[in-house]
Amino acid sequence: MISLLQRVHYGKLKVDGSIKSEIKNGLIVYIGIDKKDTEKDIDYILNKIINLRIFSDKSDKFNYSIKDLDLEILIVSNFTLNAKTRIGNRPDFSDAKKPTDAKEFYELFILKMKSIFNKVQTGEFGKNMEIESYNDGPVNIIIDSFDQYKPRNSF
Repeated sequence: MISLLQRVHYGKLKVDGSIKSEIKNGLIVYIGIDKKDTEKDIDYILNKIINLRIFSDKSDKFNYSIKDLDLEILIVSNFTLNAKTRIGNRPDFSDAKKPTDAKEFYELFILKMKSIFNKVQTGEFGKNMEIESYNDGPVNIIIDSFDQYKPRNSF
């Protein structure tokens, strides 16, 4: 599972031209679900999202997590995060989980997130979404659940 965290002052998500979700300060969290992902990957990503210290203190050091500051999260399914681009010029999405399985996985991700954090908004799985944001920093962090399996400093 790959997650892209985008620190924002504001985020708004539209589906079919209508506003579905809106947050103020917090994170827009894009998630890409791999065909090999398990519930262990969800737990790893959730723990990182909630506890990663990517918000600044008065000295402008990253010392606070989203949990520490009780900010908001907007979760957006984004299969294109699973794109492989090493060969050729067309992205390869063959590692993405099939849509029916991915939807179930996405819903489990949201359910688990809401059980540990109370300020959660979502996109709509499988829909074309328009996302407007006002970035903070910019701070964009990629979390890959594969990192929990491979040894440090391996290539």
